[in-house]
Amino acid sequence: MQSTIELPRVWRLKTKPSGMFQPERQLLIDRMLNENFIGTGWAIAQTTEDNLTREKSVKFLKSEALNSHEVAIRFVQNTKLGDLVWIVDLKGHYHLGCIDG
Repeated sequence: MQSTIELPRVWRLKTKPSGMFQPERQLLIDRMLNENFIGTGWAIAQTTEDNLTREKSVKFLKSEALNSHEVAIRFVQNTKLGDLVWIVDLKGHYHLGCIDG
């Protein structure tokens, strides 16, 4: 019996939030890279939760106030440990990260 190897999924995140000026966008990208987190594009500041779990995040994203952000919901629900995420910074440099927690 052959064992199957599950390959990681590769996710691309668009780091161009609408209405965000280039200096603010660069600060966001730098912060994500330096602090090892992923910004998926919704405004968490709109919730009063201090520590959002995956389940709470999905519920928040599905709320009427946010008009259903389907891509962010899919990302939150379907990412697994070992999945890869890539972004492009303002200089055109590609950055690849791995979901590790």
